[in-house]
Amino acid sequence: EVYCYGSIMAYDIPPPLKHKEKIIFGLTFSQLAYAAPAFLIVFFVVLKTGLPIEISGIISLLIVFLAAFFMFFDGQNKISNLVKHLRNQEIEVNSEKLKQIVDINKVKNRVIHTSKSKLAILEVIPLNFMIKTEEEKEGIIIGFQKFLNSLDFPIQIHISSNTISLRDHLKYLEKKTKDFPELFDSYCKFIKNSIQENNVKNRKFHLIINEKYNLEIQSKVCEDKLKGLGLKVRRLGDKHLLELFNDYVANKKNKKLKENEVVENYIHFLLAPQKVMFYQDSFHFDKIFCKVLTVTGYPHSVEMGFLDKIISSGENYDVSVHIEPFPIEGTMIQLNRELQKQQADLYADSKKGIINPSLEIKYKSTRQVLEDLQKGKQKLFNVSLYIMCKGSKGGKKCGEEKIKEKK
Repeated sequence: EVYCYGSIMAYDIPPPLKHKEKIIFGLTFSQLAYAAPAFLIVFFVVLKTGLPIEISGIISLLIVFLAAFFMFFDGQNKISNLVKHLRNQEIEVNSEKLKQIVDINKVKNRVIHTSKSKLAILEVIPLNFMIKTEEEKEGIIIGFQKFLNSLDFPIQIHISSNTISLRDHLKYLEKKTKDFPELFDSYCKFIKNSIQENNVKNRKFHLIINEKYNLEIQSKVCEDKLKGLGLKVRRLGDKHLLELFNDYVANKKNKKLKENEVVENYIHFLLAPQKVMFYQDSFHFDKIFCKVLTVTGYPHSVEMGFLDKIISSGENYDVSVHIEPFPIEGTMIQLNRELQKQQADLYADSKKGIINPSLEIKYKSTRQVLEDLQKGKQKLFNVSLYIMCKGSKGGKKCGEEKIKEKK
C-alpha cells in the first residue's frame, strides 16, 4: 500500500509516509522486542546453565539466528503465511475457506450481497488517452482528479483480460457476404491469424463500489462523474453480473450437479471455482495458473500513463487498483505525528554526522502533503495496486518475467 496524492500533470507521488522510528542502536521498537528476550536467553544459557561451551555456543547461535530472522527478514509473517499455506493447500467449492474468498450470498436488483457489505459494478468503455491532444489530456486529468477528490467512499478499478470472441460479428458478415464465400473465408482467416499472432486481448474495465452510505447514490455519483469525462458507463444488471462472475471467477459454463449431490449454497456452487490449489507463490484453478504481484513502493514521481505498457499489451494480465479516501481530520493528526518522528530522526542523524537523503525526501514530501491538505488543494488516498498474471501450466512463470521487462 502507498499513500498518494494527485497533482495535475506530474503525478507526483510521495514515498510511503510511515516512518519507523529508531529507538537505540538503529533498531526499531519491534526489532528490540525480539532482540531483548534473545539476549536474556543467550545470557542465561551461557552463564547459568553450566553446559559445555560447545553445546551452549550452538544453542546461542541458533537463538541469535532465530532472532535475526524475526528482526530483519519479517519472520513472523513468513511463518504465519507458511502455516496458512500448509493448512489450506487445496480448497474445494462450498468449503468455508472458499466461501470467504468468493463471498457472494446473492445477486438481486443490480446489487451483490456479501457477508459484510453490498457492492455495485459499473462497466466503463475506455477512451484512447494517448491519442488526445495536450489540452484534451489536461482536461481529462483535471476531470478525473475532481472525480477522485469528490469521493468519500472506497472504490476499486478492475481491468480484466478476456479472449476476443468474433462469433456474432462473423455470423453477421457471413449473411451479408453469402454471394462472396471466398472473400468471407479469406477475411476470417486473416482476422483469426492476426488475433493469434499478435495475442490480442479484450480488456474490460469495471468500477466496483462498496456501500458506505447509500449504494444507489454512490453509484449515481460515480456514473455521472465518469460520463462527464466523456466515458460510456453502464451499471451491470443481475444477468450481466452473474455472467461476469461465472465467466471470470468460476471460469466454467453449464456447471452441473453430480448425481445425488446436495449443495447448501447453490449460488456459491455456480459462481466459485470447483477447486483451488495454492502453492508457495502462486495458485491455480481449472488449469489456469495465477500469480499476484503487489506494488509496495513507487519512485518519487512516475510518468504519465505508467501502467499503459501492461494494460495495452497482449498478455494475460488483470490489474486491480483499490482507492480509499482518508478522512481529513484523522489524516492531519497522523501526518503531524509522522512529521514529528521524521524531524526527530533527522535531528538525531545530524548530531551523529549522518546524511540520510531518503529520510529528507520523506520529510519534505510529508510536509508538502500536509501544507496542501491544510490549504484544501489536495486529498489523501490509500492506494493498493495488484497485478495478477495468468497462464497455462507450462508458462506459469512467464507473466512475472514479462511484467519486469515492461517496467
